[in-house]
Amino acid sequence: MSRNAVLPLSVFTLVVLAAGLAPAEPPKAPSGQFSLDLVFAKGAQPDTFVCTAQIADLQSGEVLAAPKVTAKVGEPAIARSGFVAGSSSYDLLLTFLVSPGHVQYEFKASQNGHLVSSQKAVITL
Repeated sequence: MSRNAVLPLSVFTLVVLAAGLAPAEPPKAPSGQFSLDLVFAKGAQPDTFVCTAQIADLQSGEVLAAPKVTAKVGEPAIARSGFVAGSSSYDLLLTFLVSPGHVQYEFKASQNGHLVSSQKAVITL
């Protein structure tokens, strides 16, 4: 993985961890059904792309994660968010890979270590 792909992931992880240090109120347990909104755009540097995502609870609409990850063409990028709500722990994982002519992505959500949602697609540019 390139340094460009690692830095935004580190920044995203830091923001998620810092935001979780002093929440105004404990997070509500999500319904287990998730929505995923993605935007892919060319990055500021040559041969880079930016994936901006919003992962939300499908029933409540509450945004659970909103990563923005930059990657070089041909190198995978990963954004991961984890949190505890009620008596459950959740892990959200988004990976994407831009190749000439298409974008491939995969989203997985786990609750207490068990996969509860999975989605993947290939999009032609």
